[in-house]
Amino acid sequence: MTKPNDHFLSDLAKQFKIAQNLPAQEHIKLLKKLEKLESEKLCLILNYFLTVETNPEVLIYIVKTVSKFQNDLTIDILTDMILNQKYENSEIITKLKCEIANALGQSKNSSCVLPLLYVLNNKNENYKLRLACAEALGRIGSSYAVTPLIEVVTDDEEKSMYLRESAAKALGMLGDIRAIEPLANILENRNGLFGRFTFLKERIIETLGRLGQYGDEKSIRALKNALEDESPTVRSGAIEALSEIEDEKIIPLIEKMLEDKDETVARTAVFSLYEILGKDYIKSLLNTSSIQECCIDEIKSILADDADIEVEVNDK
Repeated sequence: MTKPNDHFLSDLAKQFKIAQNLPAQEHIKLLKKLEKLESEKLCLILNYFLTVETNPEVLIYIVKTVSKFQNDLTIDILTDMILNQKYENSEIITKLKCEIANALGQSKNSSCVLPLLYVLNNKNENYKLRLACAEALGRIGSSYAVTPLIEVVTDDEEKSMYLRESAAKALGMLGDIRAIEPLANILENRNGLFGRFTFLKERIIETLGRLGQYGDEKSIRALKNALEDESPTVRSGAIEALSEIEDEKIIPLIEKMLEDKDETVARTAVFSLYEILGKDYIKSLLNTSSIQECCIDEIKSILADDADIEVEVNDK
């Protein structure tokens, strides 16, 4: 395809009222007419529009559209936009930059890592944008992001617990074992402000579960401690995370949770043991005199579902 020249693009921008301060929806309605074009040509045109349009709402639409078929020029334009300080701080600008961060993450292009890290580490930036950058880094999957993300999660002076949560989630997406020790250390530290933030603990537990295939002793110990957390949600999450670890030591830890006073936690333990050890094992639990009624109900429910699946498979 012949690349459109600047004169053609400039004329097209005028035709589609780019940077002419129309109401956003009128702009977008015009732009939708371009969607019938061949994707490469549409991308080149929208790349140009990104450099001249000024309405944030219109730019959000363009970013969402162009992110579906990004090229190197798109990446360069978007990274310039997310780093650009000329925009006035406002909710709509934050929304625009979050959309850009999402697009950069979807590109999985390693050249986006440094710009995203720059924004992530800028504590003067809106926390929503920093959240978006953390998750984008997780999607890109570059090992260069591991250490900075660890620093965010472990930074006791970081004001946004939501940001630390997103950084922990990103580390789980990256799957790098360097994250195990610092995350386990946070989970084992029950003192201070962190102890009251259940969502962050849940995210760290989930990440340790994802990394659990490595059977790291530090993560097992941290998850064992989480089984005693006051939050039932945290205890259930710790059971699920432990069940991802291929190590016989986790079986008695989960078995103990069959006695948990919270019904949901006890049921989670039953289901995790079923996934690890199979239906014959949970059948044997029915002969245990001390087993809770809720666990019996869960076992019967699992066995009934298992039987239905077996019948369906045989019928086929």
